[in-house]
Amino acid sequence: MRRWPAEWEKHEATWISWPHHEPDWPGKFEPIPWVYAEIVRALSKHERVEILCHDQGVKASALKHLESHGVRDNIRINIVPSDRVWLRDSFPTIVENRGSPELISWRFNAWAKYDNFSLDAKMGAAAAKLSGIPKVEPLRPS
Repeated sequence: MRRWPAEWEKHEATWISWPHHEPDWPGKFEPIPWVYAEIVRALSKHERVEILCHDQGVKASALKHLESHGVRDNIRINIVPSDRVWLRDSFPTIVENRGSPELISWRFNAWAKYDNFSLDAKMGAAAAKLSGIPKVEPLRPS
């Protein structure tokens, strides 16, 4: 039996993807990494924050911003190429299956709006590899 825990229930970590795709914030990108660093600063006081960075350049930017916000502990930075940072939509849903965590990796199509989503569509595999949590892909009954 699967159960989707409520967002306020105790959990091990929050997963985010560090911003890197400027067109997602047209003309407004400059303060976005600062905001992300503040989010990580607040979260890391209470739980581990798993940060996905598109490449080494994004990782360097993330580390610079986090350091300037005093964030040194309770984070783990991973290189995971992505098209966008909206993990709420592309990342698997973590559920409990008979008391153990399981990743439900939904098929992601970038809301049928964007052509560039091939990297985001691989988030389920990346999450399973990084976390060690088993992954399932739901299928429509035939």
